[in-house]
Amino acid sequence: MPDHAVILGNTVGTATPFSLLTGNAYDYAEYQTNRLYYLLDQQLGHAWTWRSRGQFVQQRNDAQSWTLYNPTPSGDAFPQAEAYKYSDAYYSLQNDLIRVFGTGPVTHTVTLGMDYSRSRVGHADDFVHDDEDTYNLFTGPALPRVSAVMQPEDNVPIAGTPWSVNSGLFLQDQLSLGEHWDMLLAVRRSYYEVSTTDMQGNPWTPRRTKWVPNAGIVYKLTPDVAFYAGTSNGFQPLSYLGENGRPLVPALSRQLEVGTKLNLFHQQAWLSVSLYRIMLDHSYLFLETLPNVASFGPGQTNRGLEVEFAGRVMPGLDITGSYTNAEISNHDGTAPTGAPRQRFNLWASYWFQSEALKGWGIAGGVQARSRSFGQSLDYSTYFPSPGQAEVDANVSYRTDHWRMSLGVKNLFSRTLYAPDFNETFLPLRTRCSVVLSGSYDF
Repeated sequence: MPDHAVILGNTVGTATPFSLLTGNAYDYAEYQTNRLYYLLDQQLGHAWTWRSRGQFVQQRNDAQSWTLYNPTPSGDAFPQAEAYKYSDAYYSLQNDLIRVFGTGPVTHTVTLGMDYSRSRVGHADDFVHDDEDTYNLFTGPALPRVSAVMQPEDNVPIAGTPWSVNSGLFLQDQLSLGEHWDMLLAVRRSYYEVSTTDMQGNPWTPRRTKWVPNAGIVYKLTPDVAFYAGTSNGFQPLSYLGENGRPLVPALSRQLEVGTKLNLFHQQAWLSVSLYRIMLDHSYLFLETLPNVASFGPGQTNRGLEVEFAGRVMPGLDITGSYTNAEISNHDGTAPTGAPRQRFNLWASYWFQSEALKGWGIAGGVQARSRSFGQSLDYSTYFPSPGQAEVDANVSYRTDHWRMSLGVKNLFSRTLYAPDFNETFLPLRTRCSVVLSGSYDF
């Protein structure tokens, strides 16, 4: 399990010391994904191209861990052991027909597509063992292995779900209007079918259909300067049931964006600046006490500014960086969790140009964010997490056939917290880590 602390008060400053490892040393979470896929592109005469994609995916999760609920400033908590096994599977197919043709001064790139996917959740075993005694994090003995305390009666099996279907028809036209204008028009007819059971266990197959349009336009002032605007819509069905036993209404979203993109340094670098607004009519809250059941969460509006730069600014020197200022607001007035207002990252790498140091390179950068909020499991308390910055660096050597790199993450050993957390699980890092990597081209 990742290194983490337990919050004993109302701020991250009351977290248990990093040297105090909670739970058991054999707590773990294992994930396995098996994927079989194909990619096919075929030219059909001179006018059409057929593009086909397909995949089949199986996923498994096996976890055993202790959770310390309701921690208090004295270190007292209620330990709960959980052993959880879960699996799911899905397959998807997508086929597109693409044709490029002209009508006078306009060039069209038309895509006609169809996609189809089926998914299901397998049977899950969830063993939960509650310790009847209060446990003190500072004075209590080490907790035993989860497998040592589990009893057959602790299992709460969760039935799997039948296959659910999601499909769509897609039509897109990308238009090139002379030298200065490009336009994109697209529409998708989305359909989904959820195979589930109601609260009485009776089979139930609700169906939904939704038209989803998207559009965008680009104006190229010069070959190196372009302005754009676009709107896109989202449609997210969910196979979980609501607390009333009925399927939840799909979440709908809409994004508006305007921006500009510039080619710099003789087209060896680019800079983009964009303003966006994303609106979500509602979100979902997943209920731990009721498997496969969720309730409505608040809608959200996300307004922001993004600046991105990448490219070579001088011989041997490459720089990438981005800055985001995002104001996320919940429509019910609550504070958003795990959502820093500002994020910034900058990375620079330099390969020495002199003959004496040929093949050697150095790189370094910083990742930073402003403060964020975690939230207690009962949604009653917010935990402010301070802003932070992480500095990374590496030194590399390369030849025509092989390359070695020695990197250091969190160079100054700062205490770094995850932006999203609750009182029982605050992931953090306090030390630097050293990574040696290499590659060889045959």
